[in-house]
Amino acid sequence: MNKGEITSTGSLVEVFNKKIVERCLKLYSEKISLLQLPISEASLRGAHKESRSAAMKAFDEQHFSRQHAKKSVDLLDEEIQKVLNNIIISNEFRSTKLCETLYITCEDKMDQLQTLKLPSMAKFNAGFSQCNESFQNQCVGPAKESYEHRMSKVM
Repeated sequence: MNKGEITSTGSLVEVFNKKIVERCLKLYSEKISLLQLPISEASLRGAHKESRSAAMKAFDEQHFSRQHAKKSVDLLDEEIQKVLNNIIISNEFRSTKLCETLYITCEDKMDQLQTLKLPSMAKFNAGFSQCNESFQNQCVGPAKESYEHRMSKVM
């Protein structure tokens, strides 16, 4: 007799579904990696929702057996969450880096304007406005709020 393990229908279905989970996770990863970080948290949530929806739709169209699908959906969701967590960390890092650079540039500019030999309120106000505007337009992502608070103390 063959002493090898006999493959059950359930384990075959799980193997097929595992491959489908891998393809759907790849689809999610490819879609979410198209984001140009840093972005706002709301934009990231929207992109995640859209990418996750596409991955889940692809899984629903391809999976085998309803009773084994639940375990595979849970696995896919778990793996998507891991990818999302990495994207969130990357977004936070890039946001902090960008906002910090803008903050330091503004701080240096304000220091420079304060040390002019012939201080001009018009020059100072223009520099302040330009600095504030560039910060508001360019600083994005999760670090924006904390750097806005820091900027308000400097200005």
